[in-house]
Amino acid sequence: DSDVVPLRDIRHLHAEFSRFCGRLIGLVREQSLLYQRALHLSRAYNGGVQLLDLDAMRRSRLYAHGLERAAHAEDTSHRQGWQKAGFLGDQTLYSFLAADTPGKIVHDLPCEWNRQLGSDFSQSNRHADTPDLTLSPDAPRFGFTNGHVHSCPRRCGLLHANYPSLKCIARWMHANPSCGTHERRPMHNTLLRLVI
Repeated sequence: DSDVVPLRDIRHLHAEFSRFCGRLIGLVREQSLLYQRALHLSRAYNGGVQLLDLDAMRRSRLYAHGLERAAHAEDTSHRQGWQKAGFLGDQTLYSFLAADTPGKIVHDLPCEWNRQLGSDFSQSNRHADTPDLTLSPDAPRFGFTNGHVHSCPRRCGLLHANYPSLKCIARWMHANPSCGTHERRPMHNTLLRLVI
């Protein structure tokens, strides 16, 4: 995504291809509870950073079958999700494929390669990262209020400013990635310290 900023040498991310073991797509898990709530997926993926083995994807019958299933909105499972495969596009498709073919299509990338700043993808869905729905409507909709969902013990490799109000962080970092750029913006600097 254009709101992703590299903070470490991406050769280390590229090295993940060697760990695919026949899988086709490398993704980091979604770091909010959005899919658990909206589509009842216990394990979902964020599409902001993707490693795609395009040759293997083209050859894979399993992947082709998944694309056909999504294209025809078949629903042969207990979930109703395939009828909503357009929900957040490719990452929803990948999440369904991963759920239906555990360990065969999606390789789990380490969390630091898509460190998601936002707990929500839209202004309308409040607090997608916390099970506590009693939070005040005035409480901030970003941050890391769910330690389990947002925990990532490793140093950030790719920062993903995946919340509308925080996308400016990515623009500033792309334009001038110096420390001085962020020291002039105390709130954003505080957020970055939480994840870097």
